[in-house]
Formats: sequence, C-alpha cells, structure tokens
Amino acid sequence: MIESFIIVSLLGLSLGSFINVCGYRLPRGVSVLALRSFCPSCNHCLTWYELIPVAGYTLNRGRCRYCKERISPSYPIVEIISAAILIVLLLKYTITLEFALSSIFCLLMVLIAIIDWKHLIIPNQIVIMGFIFGLAMKALVNSNVLVHAIISSIGSLVMVAIILLLSNLFFKKETMGWGDVKLAGVIGLFLGFQNFLIILWMAAIVGTLYALTRSGKENAHFAIGNLQSEIDFKIPFGSFLAVAGCIVLYFQETISELIQSWLTYAQ
Repeated sequence: MIESFIIVSLLGLSLGSFINVCGYRLPRGVSVLALRSFCPSCNHCLTWYELIPVAGYTLNRGRCRYCKERISPSYPIVEIISAAILIVLLLKYTITLEFALSSIFCLLMVLIAIIDWKHLIIPNQIVIMGFIFGLAMKALVNSNVLVHAIISSIGSLVMVAIILLLSNLFFKKETMGWGDVKLAGVIGLFLGFQNFLIILWMAAIVGTLYALTRSGKENAHFAIGNLQSEIDFKIPFGSFLAVAGCIVLYFQETISELIQSWLTYAQ
C-alpha cells in the first residue's frame, strides 16, 4: 500500500506540472507538446532538473536561474494540490476504475479552475478532452451507465444554456460565457444531473458572495463568465463550478444520504 501512495504521489506531482504547462499555454495558443518548458519572463528553455515538480522551484528559490525574475508560487501549489487530490481519491477508492475516473475528472477541474480564474475562458480543447475521457470511461462500465451519463450531460448543458439565455434577456447584457455551458455538460456527464444541480447551487452561492465582496471595493455591477460587457469586473464562474464539482464528487454518497433523510423527514 505504501508503494501505491508513493507512485500515486509522484504521478500527481508530474500531472500537476503538466497542468501548469497547459494552464499557461492553452489560453495563449501555444502548443502544449511541441516546445520544451521555458521561463515565461525570458523564454529560456529549462533544464530537466529545473522541471522536477516542487523541487525545481525550491532549489531555485522561486526565481528563474537565468533572468532572476520571480516565478509564481502557484506552480508548486498546483503540483502539490494535484498530488493531494490523487492521494485522497486513492484512500477513498483504492486502485479501481472509479479511482481513475475520479482522478481524471478532478485534474480536469483543476486545470479549468486555473485557466478560468486567470483568463476568464474555458478552452474548447479541455472541454472536448473532458467529453472524450468521460464517454470512454463510462463505456467501460456498461452501456446503461453510458446512456444515463449522456442524458445527464445533455440535461445539465441545456439547463445552463436556458439560464444563460434568460439572464441575458432579463439583464439585457451578456451574463455568462458559453464555456460555462459546455463545462456543465462535462460535469453532468461525469457526475449525473442530480449532482450537477447541487454543484450549480454551490457555485451560485460562492459566486454571489465573491461578487458582493468585489462590489464592496468596486462598483456593484458585474457579470458572470468571460464575455465583454460594460462592467467593472467579471466572475470566473467556471472556477466555482469546477471546485464545487470536486467537492461533490468526493462527498456524493454523504450528500445523497442527507437528501434522502431530508425527503423522508419532509414526508
């Protein structure tokens, strides 16, 4: 079991490093695979030991070895978070298909949360990857699960699309990006429509609190999503959906029990 934890930890750190690469390159239209990793300040290609997760950042004291510019601590933080996620999921599922499915979902959500938080976009490449992995993994279970997952995905996507269109009509401005709609489809595919409703509720609450916090410092007008409008700031709603998705995935059995208890009590 200790060997499994070591392997999963190293895998998580490595995947976290790859998430950092994707998080930097995809929004800028830079190839993820064609180029060696480089310093974002001086574009100098990094050596293999500088690319060792966490250790490379620590040994260089958070600075580029060539231009001495400070490197964001978000890079090792993402690597540690990715490793921690895999360890937590390993404790919950052991080495099973459910562990693989949950790991793929959570790491995709980490990548989406990072990009949407920094750039207010959700690249189509990531959404497509999510659909491909989700469909493939569900198909490995059985056809009934796959059909149910597709229906849940469509239901989640359509629901958020309706919310987007109605809110745009009501506020007479763009209030949510279509990337959030596509993300809803991915989350629904992995976790089901019922869980998505809980995720949407959680993200809406956190998004509202975030907006109120920001409006205390700036004007109270805001929008959700990535589309331009006459506003002072925008909310990375996809980031809140992604984080809520990881939380609900881990606690979905407990949440289902609470809902069932509440329904029984209400009767």
